[in-house]
Amino acid sequence: MEEIVLSTDSAGAPVAVRVGMTVRRPTNDGSLVVSSLLQHLERVGFDASPRFLGVDDQGRQVTSFIEGDVFVAPDWQERDDDNARAIGLVAGLIKDLHVASADFVAPPGSSPVRPLPLPGTTWSHGDVGYQNVVYRKNRPVALID
Repeated sequence: MEEIVLSTDSAGAPVAVRVGMTVRRPTNDGSLVVSSLLQHLERVGFDASPRFLGVDDQGRQVTSFIEGDVFVAPDWQERDDDNARAIGLVAGLIKDLHVASADFVAPPGSSPVRPLPLPGTTWSHGDVGYQNVVYRKNRPVALID
């Protein structure tokens, strides 16, 4: 199947690629936490994140692809009322993520690549920006990355 590059590293090498309805990215030290958290979120019914599907034959982490639009700088960003509305809706997704991950426990010996943004046990996204939110009809429906 064709691989469509979704993101690259600073040297321009592909990091995340789309293959059919999946996203593949190299594993790293935080991959165990990510896969465990995604599986937890699926178990508790949080539907605003990709599903962990396993590891492919190249050792890449495989997640479901979420249909929608991703923006670097959406046109509404320059309109204060529209931007405030969009930010509020994203904040609602983050709140729902915090509720869904409240009882998540990382596997022993694992840790995220980036530490949690604040001390404590709340698992959050840590890198929420327009480019890490999937929108449908200009409404946020999922957190990615």
